[in-house]
Amino acid sequence: MEPANTPEELYGLVHGSTEEFTIIDGGPADPDALQTIARLSHRIILPTEPSMLVAEQVTPVVEYVNEVEEEQGRKIPCQVLLVRVMTGSKLTGTVEDALSAVNISMMKTRIPNNGMVTRAAHTVPTRLYGYEFVAEELLAA
Repeated sequence: MEPANTPEELYGLVHGSTEEFTIIDGGPADPDALQTIARLSHRIILPTEPSMLVAEQVTPVVEYVNEVEEEQGRKIPCQVLLVRVMTGSKLTGTVEDALSAVNISMMKTRIPNNGMVTRAAHTVPTRLYGYEFVAEELLAA
């Protein structure tokens, strides 16, 4: 699908789709773009690598979503998906605790650190490297 360059184009792509689900990859975006995406979303996933700054990075995004929720009078589930997680890392537990302390919801699924995921970027992957569990978790919600 072609990228949307304006909020109007994004609206057209989302509402013109015949697919059951539409995924918007907002990438790193400015506050206005984040709120535009939130206005069109039924659910928001924030893929985030574990780091000591993750709560500081994610909190403003959640606040932008909260503003859209108030504006539209509806709840938009917003969760962090931890990616590039090192197995057995104490940092992951620390990040989970920090996010929980500021009431930021996390998906149960964790995407492990795997170089094959990086190599699959911008391709049609033949393996899903854990992302199939993300889909299952979303469909079960």
